[in-house]
Amino acid sequence: MESLKRYPLPIVIGLFLIFSLFGGSAHAAETIKIGVVAPLTGSFADEGNEMVRGVEMAVEELNAKGGVLGKNLELIKGDVGDFSAEKIVSVAEKILNKDKVDCVITQYLGGVADIKAFGGTEVPYLHMDTSQAAADLVKANIDKYWNIFQTCPTEQIGYPPGIVDFIVRVFPKAMGKYPNNKLALVTMVRAYNDRISGVFRELIKKHNWELVVDEKTPTGTVEWGSVLTKIRQEKPAVIYFNDHVPADEVSFLDQFHNNPTKSMVFIQYGPSNPAFISLGKEKTNGIFWGTAYAAVGPKGDAWRDRYRKKYKEEPGVGTAAGTFTSTMIWAEAVKKVGNAKDYKEVCRVIREYPYNITGVTHLFDPSNQTAIYGEGLSPFLVYQVQSLKHQLVSPLLFATAKMQLPPWMK
Repeated sequence: MESLKRYPLPIVIGLFLIFSLFGGSAHAAETIKIGVVAPLTGSFADEGNEMVRGVEMAVEELNAKGGVLGKNLELIKGDVGDFSAEKIVSVAEKILNKDKVDCVITQYLGGVADIKAFGGTEVPYLHMDTSQAAADLVKANIDKYWNIFQTCPTEQIGYPPGIVDFIVRVFPKAMGKYPNNKLALVTMVRAYNDRISGVFRELIKKHNWELVVDEKTPTGTVEWGSVLTKIRQEKPAVIYFNDHVPADEVSFLDQFHNNPTKSMVFIQYGPSNPAFISLGKEKTNGIFWGTAYAAVGPKGDAWRDRYRKKYKEEPGVGTAAGTFTSTMIWAEAVKKVGNAKDYKEVCRVIREYPYNITGVTHLFDPSNQTAIYGEGLSPFLVYQVQSLKHQLVSPLLFATAKMQLPPWMK
């Protein structure tokens, strides 16, 4: 700076501005922005918080090792609230056009509106909507939606076959025969849940099961008297509660335990949320639930240990691990390509290479860019709450405990 004194003041000011401009640009170039889109307000805010934490962990771990390609990662959040299409589009426009992120991560946003909002933008979008509609949309428009990846199997491929197999084969093999072949189905009024129940009905009937209760209930239901009256009249061997909101699940269990039937209770993936056990406490013991994704094995255990150390609490089973995994899949692909902004090549590498981040192997079907379902790849995982802890009981390849007969069935 001393050498600048020989120049007139206007020239010095001009040189200073030029240095500032280019210095600022150089600094900006050292940052790669990652967008995480989640419901940070509303009924699904607990899940949204977990979604953000997963990406946040990945960003911090990558930055601690020098970032990606020597550049630090910056986290940009987008709140979709109630999942309305208008809100999703608004958030997409902001983080893509204003924040200019190089990748977008979420756990689930619905499976259609988000595909249309982020598809065709070139920026890689990784989600776990478990949506057949999303997979079909990508497959039908692969030339446009080549940047969309569903890092888990779809709900129709993963959930109904997995749940039916557990009901028909796995549970009775471990716990003994059912008293009857009656089943009660409770479905939350939402397109996602309707699709799962639709395929489930077809599959369970092929095994000669009788659907004696088939009820649809809105999100936020707190009074289950009429549904439970039908269940208590029929005394079904199995109750499949296809509602993934912890508050709904806990209120149902609370009223079910007032006069329980000797029914195995299987719940949609909602118990993966930490709020399920914290709200339901002892009444959650014994229930079964399933998910199309979770952190498993030694890699999964190591990830959970790091989560506990960082956040001083237990993680949900799949949500934060899912967004962490998706972020790391993108990061590994960028490292292979050598350029975060070469979106086409990054997506090619995501599509063509296998990844194992937290214990599950991700290999994508090139026709719809969805993780391939299979016990050695992305399996359907069944957990049971035992002593207020989630224990993985199926498949045996990943099991951490033996299943137990629910206390109300003894």
